Amino acid sequence: MEAYMLQRIQHEITADPYYSQNYANQGECFIAWYLRRILLLSPTEARQAVTDGADDKQIDAVVVDEEHQRILIIQGKFIGDSQVGAEPLREVLGAWTQLLLAARLQ
Repeated sequence: MEAYMLQRIQHEITADPYYSQNYANQGECFIAWYLRRILLLSPTEARQAVTDGADDKQIDAVVVDEEHQRILIIQGKFIGDSQVGAEPLREVLGAWTQLLLAARLQ
């Protein structure tokens, strides 16, 4: 099941030119895919939400959900291997730590 989902996500990302035309790397493409397919954002909303890049404070996307009066902060990793190395885990934990120290994000 997991391999099937990985293949499906990769296929959708490579088949739709929206991803290659708007995002610089596979990680950004995955975040955009998640925003569109899971959170059901429009292509424009997804593009505006993605913050990945230099000085992103380890935050890959920010979604302001006015309807539910919440802000979603997304930090993701797209890993095609069967094992996850230490570096991606450090980045995710680092993002969590950053949120705990919110004053540093400003």
